Amino acid sequence: RICRLHDVYITSIQGCLYKQTNANAPHPFGRFPSRRAALDNLIHQLRLLEQYADQDGPYLLGKEPSTADCAVFPTAIFWMHML
Repeated sequence: RICRLHDVYITSIQGCLYKQTNANAPHPFGRFPSRRAALDNLIHQLRLLEQYADQDGPYLLGKEPSTADCAVFPTAIFWMHML
């Protein structure tokens, strides 16, 4: 569930973390009309990810690392440095 959320919904919009460099680009933020709209959706997806995560941790799905951790970790590092 977390891997799918990450792969389908989060990585596809993380380009909103970059500032638009070409004002004439037809769809710089994909299906979103603005960077703000894309960032709002990214925040929504991160909240969903947080709901799916195990409360006790320390990993996303409990006491042991999983493929969810492997999928999300590199992207989380990117968020930490970009947001």
